[in-house]
Amino acid sequence: MEWVNILEKLPPMKATVLISKYDGRKKVKMNFVDIGYRLNSTWYYGNDGSEVEGLVTHWMPLPDPAPYPPTGSSNIPKSPQQYTQSRETLPAE
Repeated sequence: MEWVNILEKLPPMKATVLISKYDGRKKVKMNFVDIGYRLNSTWYYGNDGSEVEGLVTHWMPLPDPAPYPPTGSSNIPKSPQQYTQSRETLPAE
């Protein structure tokens, strides 16, 4: 997947996508990546629905979720607690 310039193409209305935004309001100008969607010409954050601050310049479709159960795994966690416990037994990097 590649970033799409909003001047070339917009995502479908209300589709949740990755957004790249430029925030020039602060002393240090920064680019950010977040999740959002648009309604007409206004962009909103996907997590809480508040209006995006800054200028959305590009968007990208969200990737497909990771497969579950993981391929090649015989010890598959059945609950969030088991998942956390199985992670604790992994060797540190």
